[in-house]
Amino acid sequence: GNVFLANTSTQQGGGAFVNHATGAHFLNNVFAENSAAEGGGLYLWGSDLRLDHTTLARNSSGDGRAVFIDKYPGRVSPEEPTIYTSTIVFSNTIVAGHAIGFHATPDNSLTVDGVLWWETPTHFQTSGAQLAVHDEFSGDPLFQADGYHISAYSAARYKVDGGLDHDVDGQLRDWATQDLGADEFVPVAVVTPE
Repeated sequence: GNVFLANTSTQQGGGAFVNHATGAHFLNNVFAENSAAEGGGLYLWGSDLRLDHTTLARNSSGDGRAVFIDKYPGRVSPEEPTIYTSTIVFSNTIVAGHAIGFHATPDNSLTVDGVLWWETPTHFQTSGAQLAVHDEFSGDPLFQADGYHISAYSAARYKVDGGLDHDVDGQLRDWATQDLGADEFVPVAVVTPE
């Protein structure tokens, strides 16, 4: 996993701009406190992409959207235009502190499977796009001081069946019921002297 923290773009994708990626798979990524004109956290353009255990936190943009999904107007020739639409899947995601969570332009496809919403009043803007949503939760992720690690009583805890072995820090995930987002909460053992 990766941590995309406090980056700035004067155009698209404050955390990352993904252009015409096919079959890509992102695991355990944090997009926090990034800013851009469009898509404060991510701008996905003409891509086929799967993102598992993603944390989107407090990204800002002129359009207010954490994630902007668009089609790529490629051309084979002037007589034969080719449009590359985006097919995007987010699973086990935290979306916190955005005006708008996901924006998808017409003809694109977005699936969100397992998501925790917090302080994001508009979850989707997808007029003309294909949208499928499963297993939505609402609650405070209770981020620690760094702004993306969750704490013991986070609403993201124990929400999904096991799937990934490790989290963004390389720590083991609970195999039976995992936490949403990039971070798996790992309790710290306290040892008292005898």
